[in-house]
Amino acid sequence: MSIQAADIDTVLLPALKILIKREFPLSTELEDDYLRKVLEFLKQNEEKFAFLSMLT
Repeated sequence: MSIQAADIDTVLLPALKILIKREFPLSTELEDDYLRKVLEFLKQNEEKFAFLSMLT
């Protein structure tokens, strides 16, 4: 599923939190507002990132 097609609150945010906690055990709680901003940025620029990956 692409980032643009996925819902941030029900799909992307929980999946990202699980991934971050698994890869980088933290002593503090993750902030949903910050992660939501990151996901919004990625969602808005997904096509640009896909184009850049084709160049490498």
